[in-house]
Amino acid sequence: MEYSYKLLRFGIYLLGIGFLTSCGSHKKENNKETATKKENVSHKDTSTVKPVKEKYSPGTAEITARVIMYNETNPYAVTLKVLSVKGYGSSTPPLAPNNKLKVNISKGLLNKHTLDDIKKEFTSVKPITVTLSSKRGMALGKQTGPSWTIIDYH
Repeated sequence: MEYSYKLLRFGIYLLGIGFLTSCGSHKKENNKETATKKENVSHKDTSTVKPVKEKYSPGTAEITARVIMYNETNPYAVTLKVLSVKGYGSSTPPLAPNNKLKVNISKGLLNKHTLDDIKKEFTSVKPITVTLSSKRGMALGKQTGPSWTIIDYH
């Protein structure tokens, strides 16, 4: 009887150790799996969420236009006829084909090109693609239509 009591006691002892080690390793595996899942999730979050880069800056538009009036006495002011609109940036006032726009030539454009080059390009008969920047104007407290400035041409 003493032998069977020792055997039973030894069996319970082994079962207890087996139970404790299996629970302990299971917790470690779960922690490792959870950590791996968290790493994968955080890695996926950063790799799948890419910042959206707009093609056009806010307040700008790219159009194809024909110069209908280039004033020799004031070469910084040009009148364009919009032939087509290629795209807009956010918060840009709408433009439509066949609109006539009085635009100014930006100082930045004059830094890139000489006035003679601009004159040659703007007095040619072929349409040109220009990038415009808009600024809403105020006249005696009343909001007027946008004023447009040519910031680049191609």
